Amino acid sequence: MCKVYQVDRTVARGRVVVSSEQGLLGIAFPPSFSAKRYFYVNYTRRPDGATVVSRFYVSTNENVADAATEQAVLLVPQPYIRHNGGSLVFGPDSLDVNQSQISVPSRSIASAL
Repeated sequence: MCKVYQVDRTVARGRVVVSSEQGLLGIAFPPSFSAKRYFYVNYTRRPDGATVVSRFYVSTNENVADAATEQAVLLVPQPYIRHNGGSLVFGPDSLDVNQSQISVPSRSIASAL
């Protein structure tokens, strides 16, 4: 089953670069998401264009993410505005982060999870 969560666009506009190949780069829900109630987002940060992987919790309204709960787990400065793609995938025991410019081994961020 797939559920779609709303994002307050005013919050996203202030936080996320939306141009060229920048913006929302990836999203991943951990195993047992319904019990954990958090998820991860990979995005290009405004104003400097750095790539950020953050954890967010679902608000009391289960259809809305709570922007105030953001916890950054990885920050990668990006020297270019192009090729800022990325993906987030859960492996057997960690979150794997892949960027088009870099590849971060899962053990690099497993302790932050």
